[in-house]
Amino acid sequence: MLHDLKVAVRSLRRSPGLTTAALITLALGIGATTAVFSVVDSVLLRPLPFRDSDRLVRVYATKPTQQVDRSGLAGADFVDLRERVDSFEHIGAYRWFGLALGAERPRELSVVMATPGLIGAMTTPVYGRAFLPEEGVPGQSNALIASWRFFQSELGGDPSRVGSELILDGEPYRVVGVVGPEFALPVSSVEVWIPWAFDPAQQSRDSRWWSTVAKLAPGVSLEQGQAEVSRVAASLEESFPDSNEGWGVTLVPLREQMLGQVRPALTSLMLAVGLVLLIACANVANLLLARGMARQGELAVRTSLGAGRVRLLRQLLTESLVLALVGGALGVLLARFAISGLVVAAPEGLPRIAEIDLDGRVLLFALAATLLTGLLFGLLPALRLTGTGVSDAIRDSGRGSEGGKGKA
Repeated sequence: MLHDLKVAVRSLRRSPGLTTAALITLALGIGATTAVFSVVDSVLLRPLPFRDSDRLVRVYATKPTQQVDRSGLAGADFVDLRERVDSFEHIGAYRWFGLALGAERPRELSVVMATPGLIGAMTTPVYGRAFLPEEGVPGQSNALIASWRFFQSELGGDPSRVGSELILDGEPYRVVGVVGPEFALPVSSVEVWIPWAFDPAQQSRDSRWWSTVAKLAPGVSLEQGQAEVSRVAASLEESFPDSNEGWGVTLVPLREQMLGQVRPALTSLMLAVGLVLLIACANVANLLLARGMARQGELAVRTSLGAGRVRLLRQLLTESLVLALVGGALGVLLARFAISGLVVAAPEGLPRIAEIDLDGRVLLFALAATLLTGLLFGLLPALRLTGTGVSDAIRDSGRGSEGGKGKA
């Protein structure tokens, strides 16, 4: 094998123009495929960065008669679902708004007000703790949980700042915890969370603007959960016809809600770059076939000296794999720069964009794509050149020798 590698390197160095063209083609094809796969892997393929993410669902109010498919819940309806639906292990609500940070030169923070148990049901803070149940009682809501970005930018990345106070809209809030960089609810731009000071008596059934997330109990299917919330919604419609007539409740898996809109676009993009890689393979195969035609004499000599077809195939495939590995390494370098560009140019609202990276999974994919590419563009020319091409070269060589002897 070491001998084959040395021969392959010498052979490729003898054709610098062709080798350079093939490497550029492979680097572009593998680099584009690797960069797009890094996006697809981070956004679509990895589990959501939440605890028991496969059991998490979004809870929406619906009113088919008015073409309302996904609306927020009214506060009072949320209370009834929380108390009457046994299919949920936990249900929490949140609302996104802004508060001013600081007193002298305030700036607006992106804040989420959430029911106290929601963050604890979905993740474990890196530092500190989640909200306590009593922090959702009116008058006890001065706790604050910082996002990782806010922790780094405003708290200096110092864990000792947990327990310190911040002024939001003129009111003091105490930092009780910090969540990891992967936690993004509802999106990664959220900076801090505060508990919802929840007073059931003040919750209206007409204001449907609370976003709601529930965790299905172990062993409960989506269909079972949907059947139960539909029964509760029908009961509420009967009990409160003025506010709930025509309103129902639907459950949507959190993964589908977060990724459903971007899945078709990313899938199409991955198929497109896969097609580009196949075209690159075809172009390199043509280059190798053209180069191989000029090597028929060399292959004929090897055959005459006793090299069988398997031996020649192994040598030619080794050359293809060496070419592919070098092109793949260049492609990975291009992918690293391309990923940075993709992150910058990504449309606003693309979920999990902060997780896109050239990590071990992506490098493993790049290696697999490189090896497969080497086999794809190398196998057909190798079979062609070690078949009829060598036989014809040997016959031509033999006829040339006979003609030379006759003249002599």
